[in-house]
Amino acid sequence: MSQRILRKSFVLALIFLLISSANVFALPLVPGYPETQVYATQIVGNRLDMTSPTTGTFHYKLFGAHGKDITSEFPVSDLTVDARISKDGWENGGGRAAASLDPQTGTCTLTYDFSESDKYIKVYLTPRYCLGDSATLIIGNADADDLIRVDEIHFLSDSLTKTGPDTATFKYKIINFINDITQEVPASQIEACSSDDSSVALDPSTGTGTITFKALNTNQLIRTTLRDKKTGITAVLNTLGLDPFPDPVQSTTSPTISEDSAPDPVQSTTSSAISRISFVSGDLTKTESDAATFQYKILDHNYMDITKTVPATDLKATALISTTEAAISLDPTTGIGTIMYDFSKSDQQAGQQVLVSIMHEKGIGVSALLNLAALESLNTADSETSDLKIAQISFLPTDIITDMITSNSHAQLPYPILFPYQILNKEGTDITAKIPASQLVLSSTVNSMIALQPKDGTCTITYDLNDSAKTIILSITDEETGVKTALNIGNMPADPESDADTDFK
Repeated sequence: MSQRILRKSFVLALIFLLISSANVFALPLVPGYPETQVYATQIVGNRLDMTSPTTGTFHYKLFGAHGKDITSEFPVSDLTVDARISKDGWENGGGRAAASLDPQTGTCTLTYDFSESDKYIKVYLTPRYCLGDSATLIIGNADADDLIRVDEIHFLSDSLTKTGPDTATFKYKIINFINDITQEVPASQIEACSSDDSSVALDPSTGTGTITFKALNTNQLIRTTLRDKKTGITAVLNTLGLDPFPDPVQSTTSPTISEDSAPDPVQSTTSSAISRISFVSGDLTKTESDAATFQYKILDHNYMDITKTVPATDLKATALISTTEAAISLDPTTGIGTIMYDFSKSDQQAGQQVLVSIMHEKGIGVSALLNLAALESLNTADSETSDLKIAQISFLPTDIITDMITSNSHAQLPYPILFPYQILNKEGTDITAKIPASQLVLSSTVNSMIALQPKDGTCTITYDLNDSAKTIILSITDEETGVKTALNIGNMPADPESDADTDFK
């Protein structure tokens, strides 16, 4: 009798285990984990557009693998919105607005009594299991005469249409999130230029731009640029050739040098190998009453120092003191530049700056305001005040750039690439987030759309990753001071850890 009971108990236990195991394997590893994976979250724009005294909207985007827009595919139940009213753009214990999401249009509607609210609202948008985004939005139409918000500017073709002996036209489109607002944006809001000896007129009603040339040379590059005055978003069209800077054939064979000879002479390298030029310090060192020095550095795409491989004859160096141009020389073997000028003059006050520029003949370079005196000699009261005058602009080295280009090099459509940048004042203080994008001028040597995000310190350029150009220059310029940085983003190496394929050793 006991054996029958044991046998029946064994069978029941076995059946229970089989049923339990099936249930276990049927459960997801992470309950509620969304099928669509979000890799990046973006709150679009900087304003909460008021639709009534109690409702306002903003747009958002969600991106999946390889930059695919998956906003409409991601369930709103897996998105959390926290919207906090603010007086100064910071969290200050104000009220919270209720939120509703429309994934089909990527619209978030906030409900709150905005009639007596403060000027800003701090919004946090966070997908489940993913990193979110935050933004400080201006509530309502605080600036009634403000310009229309522009999110994207596009040229609709890669060529110009010749319409006369000295005129040509192009088509363009302006986007506000997902809507075509070309006809709503007045021509006065868009800065348009093309070549040195031409004028550009925009017709928003047809989305047509007309270029009138003073002297049209069909054998030269024509670069046309459209720039939104509010956001600084820029579109660039390069015509008559997508590779404006072909690299000359240069010999990389080193001459034979005996072991007892002087140090190796400077060896020339191709411009496509140069990624950036930067100043090591924001200060000049006075060596004599009529001389001051600075140190510069030239890096390749793997951030290797190649200063010694770039001869001074390939670089144009200038130094401007007030309105006087001073003589300047570069020593590639030491990476030291020397400015020859009589610094003992009475008008050379402590804290004065010198605009120093180093530009490669292919357009890569840097311009910065370098300090003539040590910071200790400056007035203490002034040093406590955050000076918003730009002294240096630089792209920050990061492996993310190469990794993004490498991982997405198969893309056939334009793909946005992020380049972190930094802006410093004369005290070396980071003022990146305080400089609006509209204050800076963006440019590139390939057909592209460029935008700055000051709060994130990133410059976004969208262009065809399969572009064969070996030298692609991306630049940021402050027209007020002349400070500039220009980065070569072309010819990026396939493997950021491999040095074997570089053009030099």
